[in-house]
Amino acid sequence: GAALLTRAAAFLADACERARVLGAAARLATLAGRLEQATSLVERGLALDPPDRVRGALLVTSGRIAWMSRPPVEATALLLDGAALLELEDRAEAVSALADAFHATLASGSVATSIVERILGLADRSEPTERVLADLVSGVSCVQLGRPDEGERVLRRLLAEPDTAGPTSRLQDAGVIA
Repeated sequence: GAALLTRAAAFLADACERARVLGAAARLATLAGRLEQATSLVERGLALDPPDRVRGALLVTSGRIAWMSRPPVEATALLLDGAALLELEDRAEAVSALADAFHATLASGSVATSIVERILGLADRSEPTERVLADLVSGVSCVQLGRPDEGERVLRRLLAEPDTAGPTSRLQDAGVIA
């Protein structure tokens, strides 16, 4: 997958499209556990100076790679930079990147209330995944900030909803919630 997309990108004349395809290849390489290759592909895409939407997606991919291989603070910075570029272009991906940044801050031993506030302000609660991510981040932050009853109430409500299995399972697998 990643190798095929990388070869295809070489034939694209448009630098923006080439950067977008390199980003897709980087995501596939990441899923395959080839983090060095994925990092190289992201760097090649960023070197093409793509527009904000593509640059934001590349930075988010870089942050997710960093989350697996570098200190959480580095992953957080990349995810926040990418989310900032995506907020107007791709709100759902920005919310997802902010949720990942929040998770990375937890791994570094802190709760960044500014990230929680950004998610709560950005998430479209009529979109199920965005609502779930916002509520999960809100619930976990309440627990971490000394309001366990409030946080537990939010998290238990989410766990009781069958349509939340995707994001909930992701955070359970990552150890953010039990």
